[in-house]
Amino acid sequence: LAAQAAIAIENARLHELATVDAMTGLYLKHYFRARLVEEFKRAKVTGKPLSMIMSDIDFFKKVNDKFGHQGGDAALVGLARVIKDTVQGLGRDAMAGRYGGEEFCVLLPESGPERALEVAELIRTNIESTGIPVGDQEARITISVGCSSYPLHAQYITSEEDFIRLADEALYICKGRGRNCSSLYEEPTGPRPEIPSGR
Repeated sequence: LAAQAAIAIENARLHELATVDAMTGLYLKHYFRARLVEEFKRAKVTGKPLSMIMSDIDFFKKVNDKFGHQGGDAALVGLARVIKDTVQGLGRDAMAGRYGGEEFCVLLPESGPERALEVAELIRTNIESTGIPVGDQEARITISVGCSSYPLHAQYITSEEDFIRLADEALYICKGRGRNCSSLYEEPTGPRPEIPSGR
C-alpha cells in the first residue's frame, strides 16, 4: 500500500509539473488549449454556452522599467493570485491559465457573454485595488480584458484558435479605449486603430 501511495503521489507531482506554470501556479498554455478543445466539443453537442477571457497587464514594460524584473515577476504573481482566487469561487469547471508572458486566460464552461463580462470586471477591479509588494515599494497595475463567447460569436468560431483570436481582438479593443476595461469581441467596422507601444 505504501509503494502504491508513493507511486500515486509521484504521478500527481509529475502531472502538476507538466500542466502548471511554476511561477504563477496557473495552468500552462498547452493544457489550457486542450481543455478549451474539449469544452468547445461539449458546448456544440449540448448547446450550452462557453466563454473565454484573455487579459494582459497594461504598460507592462513600464512596470519592468520602474521596479525591475523582480517587480515585473511580482506583478505577474500578484495578478495570477487574484485570477486564481476569483476563478476558485466560480465553480468546479472554470479554470485559469497563463497563456504567455503577461497574458492570462480563463475558461468559463456553461457561461454566456454576460457572465463572462461580469467575471472579467471582477478580476479587473480586484487587481486594480490590489497593491503588489516589491521590496519596500508597492506596485499598482491595471489590466485590459477581452472576452469571446459561444454561441454568441458562433459565426466566427470553428475551432479553439478562433476563441483565442476573438478574445485577443476584444482585448485589443480595450487598449484602443484607453485600457483598464473589459470588452466582448465586436466585429470591426474599420481599420485597427494605432495603439501606442507597451500594450
